[in-house]
Amino acid sequence: MEINYNIRQLNETRYSFELPYGADLPDKKDIMFGFRHRIGADTDSSSIIIEMVVAVTDKTNESILAENGIMAVFGIDPFDVVVLESNENGIKVSEPRLIDTFINISIGALRGILAKNFKQTPLEGCILPLIPMEAIRKMFTTKQ
Repeated sequence: MEINYNIRQLNETRYSFELPYGADLPDKKDIMFGFRHRIGADTDSSSIIIEMVVAVTDKTNESILAENGIMAVFGIDPFDVVVLESNENGIKVSEPRLIDTFINISIGALRGILAKNFKQTPLEGCILPLIPMEAIRKMFTTKQ
């Protein structure tokens, strides 16, 4: 069976950058990345929606220095063959490797947007580390 898919939308949904007034920039070794995400499906548009937000934190005082988020919408045909179930806990899919591709695209986009936004700021060179994609998939997708 042939599955067709495309990227319908890829948007930056949030960006904030705040260094505490008068504070020194932490050493790069003290920068920590926190990661939140949600994977869902929209049956009306035959789409999978992935939202990701990364928070850049100074781990010495736990202050958030920056946040960046994206939303990616991927169209799938035939949708009902790939997405078996969708609810507030995530989605069940027949093709986990396809979802892996969508997750990798979303993480790569977030990494690039973050690098662009940090250019010529004190956080330039802070790169979103590699994220174990399997951990993301296990939290929100299961194979039937």
